[in-house]
Amino acid sequence: ERVQHVLARHSAFVRRASFAGARAEAHTIAANVDHVMLVHALTSPPNQRRLERELVLSWDSGAVPVVVLTKSALLEGTAGANSTAAAAGAMGDVAPGVDVVVASGISGEGVEQLRAYADGNRTLALLGASGVGKSTLVNSLVGHSRQATADVREGDQRGRHTTTASELVALVGGGWLIDT
Repeated sequence: ERVQHVLARHSAFVRRASFAGARAEAHTIAANVDHVMLVHALTSPPNQRRLERELVLSWDSGAVPVVVLTKSALLEGTAGANSTAAAAGAMGDVAPGVDVVVASGISGEGVEQLRAYADGNRTLALLGASGVGKSTLVNSLVGHSRQATADVREGDQRGRHTTTASELVALVGGGWLIDT
């Protein structure tokens, strides 16, 4: 395929590069993102400071943030429900007015709610630490295994940098997804 036209930017995620000599260059990671999904795993304690930094990045980009709490399927019973509610409350405290969605790429919980943010041919981006379930969520959103996934480390629940490149993926039913 060939580029047919270039859209004007209405949002952009920009990463400042290291200084090269006397000047710094900025790199645009993604543009024209409508909603950015700030992905955090329920299997780790809520990290409000990280969420605050991600919210600043989101608002500065021009995209609308949505907090996504993943791995709900790994929590069990009443204790899991209480833990989920506590985490949602803690994250909501630092993100007033921002939607908080509990989702699981394994069970499918919340996936349709997330997919609805792409209605009207909108573009979504996923942003989060390694191991929070972004690739599993991508696979669930597109309906098939698009990206490789791996278990987190047992000792600290940290990810293994399984996905190494950003990718633009068409969503079934319209819209786009960028996994950063």
